Amino acid sequence: MTTRTEELPELLARIPDTAIRALFSAEFILCAEHFDRYTVEMLLRLTRELGLADSLRNGTTIAGLVRERAFAPRAEIPLRWFFRKLEAEGYLSREGEEPEETYRSRGPMPPGDPEREERLAHAVDPRSAPPFAVVRAMVEHVPEFLRGEKTGEEILFSPARLPL
Repeated sequence: MTTRTEELPELLARIPDTAIRALFSAEFILCAEHFDRYTVEMLLRLTRELGLADSLRNGTTIAGLVRERAFAPRAEIPLRWFFRKLEAEGYLSREGEEPEETYRSRGPMPPGDPEREERLAHAVDPRSAPPFAVVRAMVEHVPEFLRGEKTGEEILFSPARLPL
């Protein structure tokens, strides 16, 4: 729903302090925008892969979703972040206050295309690859994390993931 069409000057203008702004290259700013969009696209994909579209179409609370899906109680924290991010981007509406706020999709949820944003960032600066790789590694295990089967440390700091 939210399509960023800002050019570099508009992106830089979001950083009002010129001393701070000077610390970031144009490439960094552009890659950061692609990474932000990548996270949104990844959340759209996760919503579909986790089978949350029907719940969001009907309206759901975080606690209700955790109960309905038999997720671990800790799943409320990332789910709330996921939904707030999608709300900020215009994909979801939110009614009520935490912890019983209800999230509802504003229309059909697109499938998400995070690879597109990753390719665009890589074209700007190939050094932008690490944060995309970290998110991919994490997302691969989101279902296990939400069910309480794995911790974040087991997912991100696994020797199989980070060979020494």
